[in-house]
Formats: sequence, C-alpha cells, structure tokens
Amino acid sequence: MPVIDTRVLSQELGEHLNVLMARSVDHRALETLAVVLTIVFGVGGYMYYAIKYQSK
Repeated sequence: MPVIDTRVLSQELGEHLNVLMARSVDHRALETLAVVLTIVFGVGGYMYYAIKYQSK
C-alpha cells in the first residue's frame, strides 16, 4: 500500500486550492469533493486500523 507524503499534499493542495478559489468555480463541487475525500480516508483509515490492529 503506498504511503501518502503529507508535506507534498499540504504544499501542492494549498496551491491548487488557491487557484481554484481565485476562479469563479462552483463551490458545491469543491465541498462535495471535500466530503467524499473525508469519507474515503475516514472509512479507509478505520478499515486499515481494524484489519491491522484488531485482528491480532
């Protein structure tokens, strides 16, 4: 499973979000994307924790 480098995410995500916010982008799409990513990483993180630590 690949590891996500949080430094890259925090730097590049901030730059991309600044560009998106500067343009007149429909913010519902950005909010939907944020909710989807939160759900995916939240559920995925819990599943990873449950499989790795609770199955011992």
